[in-house]
Amino acid sequence: MATAAQASPPSDSWRCDARFGREIPVYAWESRSDWINVRAATGAKGDGATDDSAAVQAALDLLGDSPGLPKVIYFPPGRYLLKRTLVIRNLNGAMLIGHGRDTVLVWGGERDGRMLWSDGAARTTYLGLVFDGAKRAGVGIDHDSKTRYETRVRHESLEFRDFRIAGIRVGADQKVASAEMMFYNLVFRDNAAGVQFLAWNDYNNVFDGCLFEDNDYGIFAQKGNVVVRNSRFERSRISDALLTTHSHSFRRVVSLDSKRFIETVKGPTAAGNIKVQSCRIEGWRSSEGAIASYLRGPLLVFDTVFARQPQNDGAPIRLANPPYMRQDAIISNVELAPKGPIVDEGSKGFVRVLPPGESAWLPARDTQFLRSTVKLADRVIDAKRDCQAKGDGRSNDSRALQACIDRATKAGPGTYLYLPSGIYRTSSTLQIDEAGFELGGTGWHSQIVRSGIGKGPVISVTNPKGLVLEHMAVAARNGGDSLVQTGTQPGSVFYRGLYGFDRDETDKQIIRLSGLPAGMLVQSDHLDGRLRIEDSGAATILLGFLASVKLDVRGRTPPDGFLGLTFRVSALEEFPLTIGDNQSLVMSDWYTEQTPYLFEARGGDLPSGRITLDLSRAEARRQTFGFLRDYRGRVALLGGNFGIPEDKFTPTLAVNGGESSVTLMANSFWNEEPTAEVPSESQFFAANVITGRTLDPFLVGQEESGARAAAIEALNDLRELSDLDASNNQCRFSRP
Repeated sequence: MATAAQASPPSDSWRCDARFGREIPVYAWESRSDWINVRAATGAKGDGATDDSAAVQAALDLLGDSPGLPKVIYFPPGRYLLKRTLVIRNLNGAMLIGHGRDTVLVWGGERDGRMLWSDGAARTTYLGLVFDGAKRAGVGIDHDSKTRYETRVRHESLEFRDFRIAGIRVGADQKVASAEMMFYNLVFRDNAAGVQFLAWNDYNNVFDGCLFEDNDYGIFAQKGNVVVRNSRFERSRISDALLTTHSHSFRRVVSLDSKRFIETVKGPTAAGNIKVQSCRIEGWRSSEGAIASYLRGPLLVFDTVFARQPQNDGAPIRLANPPYMRQDAIISNVELAPKGPIVDEGSKGFVRVLPPGESAWLPARDTQFLRSTVKLADRVIDAKRDCQAKGDGRSNDSRALQACIDRATKAGPGTYLYLPSGIYRTSSTLQIDEAGFELGGTGWHSQIVRSGIGKGPVISVTNPKGLVLEHMAVAARNGGDSLVQTGTQPGSVFYRGLYGFDRDETDKQIIRLSGLPAGMLVQSDHLDGRLRIEDSGAATILLGFLASVKLDVRGRTPPDGFLGLTFRVSALEEFPLTIGDNQSLVMSDWYTEQTPYLFEARGGDLPSGRITLDLSRAEARRQTFGFLRDYRGRVALLGGNFGIPEDKFTPTLAVNGGESSVTLMANSFWNEEPTAEVPSESQFFAANVITGRTLDPFLVGQEESGARAAAIEALNDLRELSDLDASNNQCRFSRP
């Protein structure tokens, strides 16, 4: 069995053409027909000497809140001096786009001022810009909403440097929350904090491919919660991350020469779980350890290496909670070089060590996650300019859009079919067959909508060959499906910033992946809407940021492929997850709330499956939080905060028939111990915590050997998900 330090990298057969380094890419755009050029439209100079504040604000003021109105502000290469705060207010859907490291916004205004104030700018994308605080500005982008719930905000290929408070700040004085935010391919250099989260309800923030250098704090999550993966922290002066009373995860992260990797808030109500997977932590300087946790919830650390600890230092992991508060830790395949104790249990801690399990990939000391190059399309087809689509919400654009699609399909890879902001009404299904081009728009307000008679889907994708669908909404107002993907051949498709509805997800429009064969790779870094996956057990499906009130997995195909999700958020549905026919699912960092139940899994005639659910928040309002109905296979729930403090009942997983084994590991429950209605020899409880009452773990349910084997199998599922995500990480960022 290979150790974490020795394991080989995963297969890289789907690798994109990209290089990785320490600078964000250059985006050599072909400007789109509806982009507002800040130089041509409002007279910004970009010469580094002229105050461009008024000109840029005038461009921002042209943005509209409805489809068809201007949605994209474009900054050509240059250095734009700003002496006053820019404001985007009460807006749903917009893009601010620059040339990457060649477009710099530099602050010349008051000390500790903020460069850009986002006041209720939901579903907004910031792409390819450098924010230079010049050691004078306080904040680069300030998400401080007084007007509208800010959600699905995408920060991508941005750099923030020399800010006295934070590169990005969230929730300083907000009246409405900012949540479900994405932070992709970002650089934070020499700031008091890279990112700050300062208010409750600012949850579900995903970091992927980021570089943090020479900040006081990389991530300062005094409130909210974070998911961090494929990222580097170097020389943080206080801590790479400060975490609050919630659940957080760090996967495939390198930390070099920082004072500390992770520290947490303190206090008698400090609930919360932390998961650390496949991380390399070297050269921390704090005598209190690399990870110092004061939380009540369990700490799960596996496939991780600590090296170059301070001279005469103790263990790198410290359970630092006070005597009145129990904390547990589970570790597996964790190394310290040179050898020594790994966990300091503190005054009242508990540590369980599991065997290594399967070998897992671990980033090397010099692994770079930041994508520094990007390949843009060689040619752009504009749906309005080149295909005479109207996008006015009244005209029937079926023929025009199909003609565009056929043209782009024939042109092949390197072709971008662009949808300017608008509502493109269709009366028939748009067919995309064996295609490898890219189709996208301005985001939320590039909408393809089907209404009227007929029940077919809005878009049908068949046998894609490297197809990309991104930055748009697809809506079936006729009761059909928004998008259906089918096929019989190997291939690949990438969904990025794709919405399966145009109004509200509760309209019950469905994105459907149906009958996908072996050799089909489906990826997404942001997919939004109800999702059904059927008869696709042979395919490889890897979804990143899935915002979906309902995920339904079923089908007659044996689960010989892999279905994995690396992040999901859900709410407001009776069963946010249903699994049928003994299908399999491995999911990490699932946040769900305001639902009666968590999941239902049903059996069938297929071979045994596996369900591993790594949760963050697991709020179910009913005592019975999940159901296994004739399901055959193993089921594991780990890492979650279950319920709410008001829950006084015994959380129960109900089992009716079937042959299931159930593992509950490293979870937090309120007030009462959970139960699973399965034979005692098939249930395993390990290092869970009752935060509201005993603060004690209940350990292994029955046989020590059986519990260890079940726990290792659950971690092995997460290892497989992690390795697949690592091997495909090169494809996870936008190429509009």
